[in-house]
Amino acid sequence: MVRRGIPQKAARTISGHKSDSIFSRYNIVSEDDIREAARKIEAGAKAIIHRSFIVEGQEGKNRKEEKARKPV
Repeated sequence: MVRRGIPQKAARTISGHKSDSIFSRYNIVSEDDIREAARKIEAGAKAIIHRSFIVEGQEGKNRKEEKARKPV
């Protein structure tokens, strides 16, 4: 349920777990969970690198000049 966007408190109530510790005990991390986390980390890192090459206020300037700049 949590992986599908349901808040943990609501999921815990629906599943009948009385405490967060019991809920967490059964919240087992799968290989797919790890792959998805790695994908999100990689996408975030690429976005940061991409943003570091764009200079604010220079949208109308030559793109070659922007590409030649080093990351901040």
